[in-house]
Amino acid sequence: MSFTQSHVRKLRAKRRPEHVRTGETGGLSLSYFEGRRVAAKANRIFGFDSRDRETVSNNCIWSKKVNNRSCAAYVTPRPG
Repeated sequence: MSFTQSHVRKLRAKRRPEHVRTGETGGLSLSYFEGRRVAAKANRIFGFDSRDRETVSNNCIWSKKVNNRSCAAYVTPRPG
């Protein structure tokens, strides 16, 4: 899929600070966007069901059992 100039402009637009979440794990402070917000933004830019994704690599930086549930935090590097 080729990006149009409109796609690139919208993808590079500044994100609203209230959509950035932060959390701490294993002594690290992380900032992230919730997956549902990322999907909604992609739908607005490319149209519903007009996109795909591929995770090229990720690293598990923390995992443990919390209240009898398995929990983990992953980091996926930015492309390029």
